[in-house]
Amino acid sequence: MKNEEETTSPLTPNENRQTIAKMATAIDREVAEGIPLSPVDERILAMRERLIEDVVLTTETDPKLCITKRIEILTAQSVFEISNFKDLTAGAFKPLKGNANKLDKQLEELRAECLRGLKRKAFDVGANAVVGVDLDLSTISIGQISMMMMMASGTSVLIEY
Repeated sequence: MKNEEETTSPLTPNENRQTIAKMATAIDREVAEGIPLSPVDERILAMRERLIEDVVLTTETDPKLCITKRIEILTAQSVFEISNFKDLTAGAFKPLKGNANKLDKQLEELRAECLRGLKRKAFDVGANAVVGVDLDLSTISIGQISMMMMMASGTSVLIEY
């Protein structure tokens, strides 16, 4: 016969997720105050990162998707500086060489960073999915400085699998 501790978990998956989120937030505050990470702290932060990766992103809402709660609209953004206007137009005639390839990589990094930020914010508010995800790209110029900014937005929700 199995030990009762082996057959029942003291926390539900959602309670476990909330506990890890609270502990990780406390660790973030300590790190901001200059307190070094312990090995246990590092493990908790790693668990949070794995849970953040489990957040689902979708650009459409499926009628079969069982949304149990809509939490809030979220946004995340990422910016990188364009060293000069030639970066924007580079490679128009040679799209697989030089700066165009570099720009493609930077745009992909922007996209990944934005979506990662959206997942993290969803995790922080207790959501397990973001629906209606939209990505917008724009350029900003301030004097001689030009930047590309990508913004991601969506609605954080709880879904049942």
